Amino acid sequence: MFGSVRPFKPELKISEYESYRAIYCTLCKRLGKQYGWLLRATLNYDFTFLALVGLSLQDQPCAYKKGHCVYNPFKSCVYLEQQEALIDRVAAMSALMLYHKAEDNVQDERG
Repeated sequence: MFGSVRPFKPELKISEYESYRAIYCTLCKRLGKQYGWLLRATLNYDFTFLALVGLSLQDQPCAYKKGHCVYNPFKSCVYLEQQEALIDRVAAMSALMLYHKAEDNVQDERG
């Protein structure tokens, strides 16, 4: 089931929410670079949570950099500066899960 993990914003500190948004924006950017703009539009919070769990298990702290959103160039975003390997793995998982979900939907429609 996709889309079941959502952040509860009132319970998060501002810094925690900004980190969460930075991970989301970084995943969006990597999905666009690796798999195209169409998969970028399918990103959801489930994979952001997966990346957050993966980052929390690492010893090194996250470094952030400012940039501009691809969808809205007038909006500034914060991105993760390092951690490309983890973000690439989560982006690949997102693409694989989308493929298998679409394949399952097609099989369900036939039978």
